[in-house]
Amino acid sequence: AGSNDVSRNYAIMVNKLIEKTLLGSKISVDKEERFRLFLRGELNKLQLESLKSGYRDASFNYYVLSLVVTPPQKMTDVISLLQTVSDSDDIITQMDENTVAYIKKCGGADEYSSANDFAYVLHENIIEELRVDVKINVGGTVHKFDELAGAYRNSLFAYNFGSMLDPKSGVYSYKEYVMVKMLSDIPKDSLAEYFDTLLDKSSINILKDDELMDTADVFMKNSLNISE
Repeated sequence: AGSNDVSRNYAIMVNKLIEKTLLGSKISVDKEERFRLFLRGELNKLQLESLKSGYRDASFNYYVLSLVVTPPQKMTDVISLLQTVSDSDDIITQMDENTVAYIKKCGGADEYSSANDFAYVLHENIIEELRVDVKINVGGTVHKFDELAGAYRNSLFAYNFGSMLDPKSGVYSYKEYVMVKMLSDIPKDSLAEYFDTLLDKSSINILKDDELMDTADVFMKNSLNISE
């Protein structure tokens, strides 16, 4: 880390020289490729420290999103649009044929109040401009470099459960599925025991009524407002 600014700069330079010399072709100089490997957890310690060295800003604030595009042939168009609306500090990395990670610098003069707010505006713009089926998944807002990969994984979790529980929605937020995450971490035998304790036999029939359950779902999404 160095004891002062001068030695810290030398440390970063030496780190990069060692990395380039010893790792050779194993590490790409491409920023997008580095972040792809980082979000997948495939960077070794030396590679990770090299990438991290460029993000030691005290005001580290980023929205972490993932976008799932259908059909994958439209991915190029989506990435082009993201690049158009992005700043130089933003990170856009295609993870696979239909998923792209979008790490958006925020704070300061940012006009968006939250990552969710930004996601909904972005979704509306993509639909209007490209007419593609895209799901935007919000991992949250991070304030440390070390939190990026975890937030990206959270965005994928939000997509997996969101697309299953609410397939018509275009934006899924991890915060909305934290309870689902908590339940998914509980052993199935324990869940079954809790289920039997909480629900009597007549309740089982209610859960099997798809129309009634859909009504209950909409009721809750409208803050228990019957008129809405």
